[in-house]
Amino acid sequence: MIDSEISALDAREAAFDEEYETMLRGVPSEPGHRVLDVGCGRGFFTRLLSGLNPSATILGVDTDVNALENAHSVCVNQLGRDVAFLNASAYRMPIPPEFFDLVFFAYSLETLSNHERLFKEMNRVLKPGGRLVILEDDGMHRMVLPLDPRDEGIVQQALATAFERRSAGIDGLCFSRYAYRILKRNGWRNPKRYSFGFDRLSPLSRIDRRFFDIALTELWSLVGDHTPEHERARLKSMLVPGGRDYIVDRPEFSATLFTSLIMAKKDGSNFSNAASCSAIDRVPMKPR
Repeated sequence: MIDSEISALDAREAAFDEEYETMLRGVPSEPGHRVLDVGCGRGFFTRLLSGLNPSATILGVDTDVNALENAHSVCVNQLGRDVAFLNASAYRMPIPPEFFDLVFFAYSLETLSNHERLFKEMNRVLKPGGRLVILEDDGMHRMVLPLDPRDEGIVQQALATAFERRSAGIDGLCFSRYAYRILKRNGWRNPKRYSFGFDRLSPLSRIDRRFFDIALTELWSLVGDHTPEHERARLKSMLVPGGRDYIVDRPEFSATLFTSLIMAKKDGSNFSNAASCSAIDRVPMKPR
């Protein structure tokens, strides 16, 4: 059985937590920095960022109150200390200008699709010389699965059709491939992208198996109706848990998950001292 309360993103975070922690060690966060985690959700990356830089002042922002309550509990229980969270829109936050040293996003740009407005707000709250750090994947190429090239082509075409009908736009669904253009267009300096592949081979751990079961179920929910009718039953048996030819059950199963770490800098070399630390003290530790 698949836990319907666990999203593919939650399952991915659990399966690849060590890889994510290693990646974030390369993020330029110094002791005492103020860090904003935008679209923090259930607090997975907020916890990692706080754990890697215990003296940083970190604020997680999201519009989902239930997710923020979970994030607060996660940080208290796993870090043994409080972290501030704010229930607010990323497009307009009650934050002083030039307040943060680092702004971080993880897998939230599919829903935050008005990039011009979004990055204008990030530019407002980030100090001159501060860093924008984005962890994103490419919706068309999240995983390499052990499919025959012909079957992979059918799935990719169905995925493209599904994406054309979604509201986020291709820039949001495939942000990592357009990151350089989007960031340059919105005034960010020297954007750089670093790509990573996370491999998994049979036999899978329970946590890894759960991730692939949920991720492939989600994939089929996207592509199933857009696959050729005469191929549908065969492909479904390979991509849905419990199917006769389910690929994860193969003894030689292997897969690679791809993600990108994108960093850019705000113009300006001098940090502003205009915003006081007392501003973050006014942020509620729990969403109201």
